[in-house]
Amino acid sequence: MSFLTRLFPAACSRLKIFICYGHKDGTVAHAIAQSLTNDGHEVFIDVNSLTVGSDYNEKIRDFIDRADRFVFLASSHSLSLEAYPQTELGFAQKRWPAPKNAVWPVIVEPGLDVQSIPLYLRSVHIFTPKGNIAADLAAAIARSRSIRPWCWACSTVALLLMAASIAMVAIPSLLNGTVELAGLKQVDLRPKSAPQDGQPWTKSPAMLTLKTVSYNNQSGDRVIVKGETVTLALGKRNVEYTGYNEVDMKDDCGSDWLCTKGSLKPLTLEPHSGSGRETMYEPVGTNLPWDELIDALCQSTAAKLDITVAPQIVHSAWSQVDDRAQTCSIDLKEQRAQLAKACGESARVLPFWITTRCQ
Repeated sequence: MSFLTRLFPAACSRLKIFICYGHKDGTVAHAIAQSLTNDGHEVFIDVNSLTVGSDYNEKIRDFIDRADRFVFLASSHSLSLEAYPQTELGFAQKRWPAPKNAVWPVIVEPGLDVQSIPLYLRSVHIFTPKGNIAADLAAAIARSRSIRPWCWACSTVALLLMAASIAMVAIPSLLNGTVELAGLKQVDLRPKSAPQDGQPWTKSPAMLTLKTVSYNNQSGDRVIVKGETVTLALGKRNVEYTGYNEVDMKDDCGSDWLCTKGSLKPLTLEPHSGSGRETMYEPVGTNLPWDELIDALCQSTAAKLDITVAPQIVHSAWSQVDDRAQTCSIDLKEQRAQLAKACGESARVLPFWITTRCQ
């Protein structure tokens, strides 16, 4: 129950408590009200609850009708037949003909004759504090709280959602080590358009091919690789690439400049199996023209160029997407040496194909 009272304090266990007392018992009444308020309950006590000019009897009756507990502070003052607490007690008796669990008589006057208390109040347990009245009563009422039935359903839903959240975190962590992305050994860069005299091929988007993108499924579940997102960290500029085609990078691709083998499709891996493919990627959004790529490589002072591959791996048993990134680093110092003619100030010659190894 403590879990529910903390999770849903207002809805599940917060009580509306009416305190009935004689005027001369105001000090102890307000101490009790404050203690109950501190425990999160809504307390009705006439001085604080009534507005100026309100219909006193009507408001008191309304408060009692809405209350969960009626606390009657028994003393010679409140038990006087002429005292207003007797009227409030009458309202309570109409509200709860059977007072058990709802009506709480509390002796606040030492030595008070119990027989002077009305039979209606004596029909239930009379609370006689042994120490601090406010603290003892608040603790007793706290023990009497019950969880509203629909709150158990809420708590069940909350626990299920919590368990699902934990599972969403825990399951991927268990599956992360079961699918391995490997085989990033070579990167090929080329313009999308074939170099031809008189054609603007240098302004063609720079395509990127990875050889070979391989996966090892070491799990007992079928795994689907939906594709990869590749990020080229080009100085302060990150160029995003997405899967374009599966290719077959041979020395001679014939008339097919991009060596297209087929359109890229999701890769299905059965349990404890592996597969790989040479994959070409094209820029997403703003294209990176081929000549701008060469300029960026020539002007860079970095020691390496990072190419990060982030696959989307779906574990079919859990419908859980697992993003596991791998990075291929290119030695830019070595690359700039190979691009000497392209980086020269005069008689500049742009290459139409760059092949480099991953470090």
